[in-house]
Amino acid sequence: VTPATTLFVEVKEKNPEIKTTELASALGLEDINILEFNPFSSGVDPEKALTAEKVSSQIITTLTSISAAGEGAGASQEVAYEKALEAVTSVVSAKIQSNVSDDSSAINNNNNETKNIDFSDNSLLSEVSVAAKNELSSVVVSEDALNKVLDDSVGAIKNVNQKIDTATNLTDKESVAAFTVTS
Repeated sequence: VTPATTLFVEVKEKNPEIKTTELASALGLEDINILEFNPFSSGVDPEKALTAEKVSSQIITTLTSISAAGEGAGASQEVAYEKALEAVTSVVSAKIQSNVSDDSSAINNNNNETKNIDFSDNSLLSEVSVAAKNELSSVVVSEDALNKVLDDSVGAIKNVNQKIDTATNLTDKESVAAFTVTS
């Protein structure tokens, strides 16, 4: 089980028509079978492994930070994680739907550019924050505390996810340090 497979299962609940290739493509993992790929298996293409691990680490960072914000505002750990996952899933699902719609019009316009979901992008993280506020507001003690913590968390998530983006492989000290920021 990986963050991408967890996300796929959740997105599939919202959109049963989704294919693994659509989520993989939206995450920038076009040539990777997200249900079976292990970036640490022997013989794996190091570039694909690095890309997959970056995406996985960024998903984890985003989920755990949103979840921690919910906990900090009074939600239980389990409910906070569930609501964080629902928030991320709803944004990712909407982005995939937008890509699918854009792809049908792109065929008519000869423009096949797919927009990747970038977990270090401010606008995506803002959308996730809004979705998280909606999901968590009914299960926290203080909505004001939730809003404050989530607003602060978006900047931190962006910083960590941008640090993860700087990794150049899965083994050198600096790259490993970028991945361990999420631990």
